[in-house]
Amino acid sequence: LSLCVVTPTRHFSSCFVASPLQNLIQPRQQQQPQQQQQQQQQQQQQQQQQQELIQKLGAMCDECHCGLRNPAAAAKPAAASVSFFQRHVFFCTGTSSWSSSIEDDGGLIADLARRIKPLNPTLAKKVKLTACSGPSRSDAGMDLLIFPDAVRYFGITSANVGDVIEEHFVNNRICSSLPHEPLLAPYLFVCAHQERDYRCGSKGPPVIDALRRELATAGLPFTVCATSHVGGHSYAGNVLIYPSGDWFGYVEVENVPLLVNQYFVQKTVPWCLWRGRMGLDKQEQEAAAAQYLANHHPR
Repeated sequence: LSLCVVTPTRHFSSCFVASPLQNLIQPRQQQQPQQQQQQQQQQQQQQQQQQELIQKLGAMCDECHCGLRNPAAAAKPAAASVSFFQRHVFFCTGTSSWSSSIEDDGGLIADLARRIKPLNPTLAKKVKLTACSGPSRSDAGMDLLIFPDAVRYFGITSANVGDVIEEHFVNNRICSSLPHEPLLAPYLFVCAHQERDYRCGSKGPPVIDALRRELATAGLPFTVCATSHVGGHSYAGNVLIYPSGDWFGYVEVENVPLLVNQYFVQKTVPWCLWRGRMGLDKQEQEAAAAQYLANHHPR
């Protein structure tokens, strides 16, 4: 598994763990001008075909080729269900109990959320904010984990978070004036936000325990954390893998060994559980899943 190392250089580019999706996903293109009517019709036809293939993907889950049986996915396929964003920030709160809306807990979370909201439409990379159970490793303030950049900032407070906003989010470069380190191994995040939705609250914790056991058995020293709401209660359990940015839904305890083995060892994707990927919009997620199905399950 190829890992990304972030060094404190002035500028940096997006970095990902090598993903099984890499050959299927094309870089995000700049928005094109108004298309001619014929081009629009072709696009609509292509989108319809992609949607049909997505439904086929869900239908396969009742007797899944990859071994992950999940009839629920047949009724509501998980593919292309991740809202578009390009940078994910996790607050290391050291707890898995948060208010239904994490901003209501006040402090740094509320402050950063308030300050980033008006900036998000103009940023080079749209930012998503989430709390996680990972502990901070500083005496004061709260640590931040930022992906896909794979960097941890130590001891961020309302007094210095403006430096993170200005340097990392606005100028798109490491904030060298603040203590930080590269994250050298993948992180797995599982939504377990009981205060927000009972499905994530009930399914998340057992999946976290199963992931930790399976990763230890496989000799993979990766970190697993609980998170606050990420979006998509109905797809619980939700597992997010960073810095690659792949999201999976409908993960059950019995699915965990296959998920770990396929994604990290065999470097393949259990597509019936794949929700999408950070940095891709809905059409791009649909296209990635549709291309896989067209290649492996032609009509």
